[in-house]
Amino acid sequence: MVEEKDYGTFDKIQLETVKKLYDDIEETLEQTKRMNIYCHFAKGVGEPSYRPVPTWEELNKILVEALDSYNEVNAAMSLVLFEDAMCHVCRINRILESPRGNALLVGVGGSGKQSLTRLAAFISSLELFQITLRKGYGIPDLKADLANVYLKAGVKNIGIMFLMTDAQVADEQFLVLQNDVLCHFAAAGAYGRLAQRFFSRKGFPQGPEEGGTCFTLLCDCNKIQTSKPKPAFFSGEIPDLFPDDEVENIINSVRNGVKGRGLVDSRETCWKFFIERVRRQLKVVLCFSPVGSKLRVRSRRFPAIISCTAIDWFQEWPQEALESVSLRFLQETETVEDSVKDSISKFMAYVHTSVNEISRLYLSNERRYNYTTPKSFLEQIKLYQNLLLKKGKDLKAKMERLENGLEKLKSTSAQLLDVFPHGAALVIFIIFIIFVIFVIFIIFIIFVIFTIRFRGFWRSEQREMGWGGSSTGPGSSCPASQAHPQLLQLHPKEVASSKNSVAPPRASNGKRPQAEKSWAQKKAPRSEDLQKIPGLLQEIPIINKMRSAVLFSKARRSSRALSIGARVRL
Repeated sequence: MVEEKDYGTFDKIQLETVKKLYDDIEETLEQTKRMNIYCHFAKGVGEPSYRPVPTWEELNKILVEALDSYNEVNAAMSLVLFEDAMCHVCRINRILESPRGNALLVGVGGSGKQSLTRLAAFISSLELFQITLRKGYGIPDLKADLANVYLKAGVKNIGIMFLMTDAQVADEQFLVLQNDVLCHFAAAGAYGRLAQRFFSRKGFPQGPEEGGTCFTLLCDCNKIQTSKPKPAFFSGEIPDLFPDDEVENIINSVRNGVKGRGLVDSRETCWKFFIERVRRQLKVVLCFSPVGSKLRVRSRRFPAIISCTAIDWFQEWPQEALESVSLRFLQETETVEDSVKDSISKFMAYVHTSVNEISRLYLSNERRYNYTTPKSFLEQIKLYQNLLLKKGKDLKAKMERLENGLEKLKSTSAQLLDVFPHGAALVIFIIFIIFVIFVIFIIFIIFVIFTIRFRGFWRSEQREMGWGGSSTGPGSSCPASQAHPQLLQLHPKEVASSKNSVAPPRASNGKRPQAEKSWAQKKAPRSEDLQKIPGLLQEIPIINKMRSAVLFSKARRSSRALSIGARVRL
């Protein structure tokens, strides 16, 4: 049953079949809807008996006791045994208890395949074996591990379970050996029985006295399987698993067991006895993930993985399982109040199920997968616990700092009261004095700023009006005004006209025309003006510098106004 709807289909077929064969069974069918689980530990772990489990509470009690016993002997496992998990434990236990039972557990990462298998193996009193990957681990190392497992199961007669996961398949050739092991368990004697059935239907003679073909074929098969300790290809056994000297040691070790069975202790009989014991005691459990195409490709290349195992498909966790798992982890979190733990667990389950729904919608729209596994749900719970612990530590640190500060203030106030009887009034007076000093300081700063700004404005106005200052630096007065104050009496237009005026042109003979004289006579200066002419002529460049300084100050003011306007717009 690969999908969720397969369970409903199976229940429907089962209901229809039972109604056809039995009458007055409605009450039993209603009971089976609530619980329909059979297992070998219904009465307890130490009392193997295959019978139905009456209630979920009794099954949970038995499994919790088995888990506690397992944790006392092995590394502790923190399992939440919800209904789906208990069903999987019962299924795996039924597979392991069946003769030559091998299992293929298919589920995404974090669904509990390994943990539930360990618990089921402990209930079935099987020793667990897993390979340990290391650098350079290859086929020879795997053969050596399988040889040790065979010796434990065949020679020491110890029940053992060989567990292999996806992560332990470092090389695809590992599955070749696993395929041989599974064929070894399932195909022993099957070819002979199928051949016997085939030839009997075709009418061939069966007995040795008749020279039967089927008997000859069976004898040949037995010779191939038992005459040579290194089995043939079709029997499914692993070739060259034991060297010749190891084979002799195995035969000698099981010789007493063969005699105890009342069999002839021949070499072939001893080897067959050893193989039969391995088939009975060794269980193989494979834990694979359905994500991607690996499982599909491996099923085609190694058919024994599918045909020689009982498949248990792990579905996604239901809503009740998510709530119970999250609540179990929240019970261990002391910083969360008990009143809100139930609501937090339900919200976590809702988040996970909503992500699953959106992932299915994303697959239908975009044709792309987004896998949400039980492992991601467990990581979500762990992330919540880590964030809660981190934020709790930060909050406690801030609370401690606040408490320490309050303690310091209390101790300081107590010391002040000891030194000054009227400590409260003194403290208020000191605070008032500090406030007054602060206000005075602010006012002084504002006064200084306004003074500096007004002084700069006044100097810029002086430069603009030509009252003082020069282009060489702020605050320096004009040398022309200091040397010749009378220049300030001249109008700027007169100075400009005197600078820009051009004398009438001369004639070709170098003499001025008569009109020039009349012009000169009309513009002839007075005697006191003639005395000022040399100074005026010497100071004309300085006046030009003054004018350029005034123009520069105007340009600066205009650029400053433009920048202020741009800031206002921004």
